[in-house]
Amino acid sequence: WYEKAALQDNASGQTKLGDMYRLGLGTTQDYNEAFKWYEKAALQDNASGQTKLGDMYRLGLGTTQDYNEAFKWYEKAAIQGDASGQTKLGDMYYFGLGTTQDYNEAFKWYEKAALQEDASSQYWLGYMYLFGLGTTRDYNEAFKWLEKAALKGDDFGQSYLGDMYRLGQGTTQDYKEAFKWYEKAALQGDSSGQ
Repeated sequence: WYEKAALQDNASGQTKLGDMYRLGLGTTQDYNEAFKWYEKAALQDNASGQTKLGDMYRLGLGTTQDYNEAFKWYEKAAIQGDASGQTKLGDMYYFGLGTTQDYNEAFKWYEKAALQEDASSQYWLGYMYLFGLGTTRDYNEAFKWLEKAALKGDDFGQSYLGDMYRLGQGTTQDYKEAFKWYEKAALQGDSSGQ
C-alpha cells in the first residue's frame, strides 16, 4: 500500500515507504532508497518527511553527512509545527550543528515541542531551566518539565528528577523518591542512575 501511495506522489505514503526502507521492515534495509522517498515527501512540504530527511543528513545515512542540510530540513518541519522537527532543531542550536550554538534558540524550539508533549524536549527544557541555559535558572520549572519527561519514561529525565528529589531542588527533599527515579533510570541503562 505504501509503495502504491508513494508512486502516486502521496507524501505521507512516501514518508512511510522511506521508513520501511530505513528500518528494513518488509524489505531489505536500504538507506539510499529511504533517502530518496524522504526527499520526495520533504519536497512536497510534508513535515514528517522533512524531519526524517534531516535525520538522514545529520547521520549521513543514504547521503553524505551534512549538518547544514539537516538544519535546513529540521527548520522547515519545525516551522510547520512538527514536534520532532522542533526538538531536533533545538538540538542543532544547542550543540551548534549546522548553525551557531544558541541556547536561547534551543530553548525556544524545545519549549514549542515540549508543549506538544514531546518527552525529549520536556527533558531538555527541564535541563535548561535547571542550569540556566537560554533562560533564567528556575528549579520549580526544571522540576515540572523533568517530571513530565520522567513520567513518559525518559531515562535522563528520571535521573535528573532523582537529583532534584535528592537535593530538594524545586521540591521537598525526599530520598525515597530520589531512589525510585534513579532506579527507573538505571533499569533503562542510564549510568548516572546506577
